[in-house]
Amino acid sequence: MEFILGAGVFNFGIFGALTVSNDISSLVILISAVGLMQWLFSVGISANLKDVEFDSKLGIRTTPMVFGVHVLDKKIMIPSSFSLYAFVIKFIHILIASLPFFLGYTSIFIYGLPIPGICFLIISIVLLYLTLKILSTPILERDKMLIYIGIQEGLALLLIPFVLMSCLTENISILPTFLLILLFVFWPIFWLRMLFGKRMIPLE
Repeated sequence: MEFILGAGVFNFGIFGALTVSNDISSLVILISAVGLMQWLFSVGISANLKDVEFDSKLGIRTTPMVFGVHVLDKKIMIPSSFSLYAFVIKFIHILIASLPFFLGYTSIFIYGLPIPGICFLIISIVLLYLTLKILSTPILERDKMLIYIGIQEGLALLLIPFVLMSCLTENISILPTFLLILLFVFWPIFWLRMLFGKRMIPLE
């Protein structure tokens, strides 16, 4: 299911680009692919892992269950193959997001300072750490797992804004770029607060 949803997100990016140009650049494909990889992780790993206890009772065959993830005596049993799969998905996600730097579409510098590169590196390290926390959190601490999942989802959305930071500053200057990045941070926080109150992260 996550591959179908990810393909939909990929096509959403392509169709968006086609509304302003008949030419699809490699940069558009890369950005769309980042969306695809994020959905592969958020649905195939995070969402399915947090619900594995209930899915197994209902006989729903999700990706974690295909890899042999199951709950035994209220403990989630995760085979090393699934952990490897999760980290491979996350590594590919980060790698694709970084390619605009290496292919020369964007720069790790703005105004001579490596701000985009440093921010991207920090976020990438935190994403890998959160992946480890998601995989290692006991099923009895599902609320804590949801917090890790929510933080990872939010930070993953910042990869592309920081990758494109040099392009954005060249075209719309530093202040609008900074405000745009803040919008990515505070827009979801605002609506989570409005919809779910102090909890911020919904239980489902």
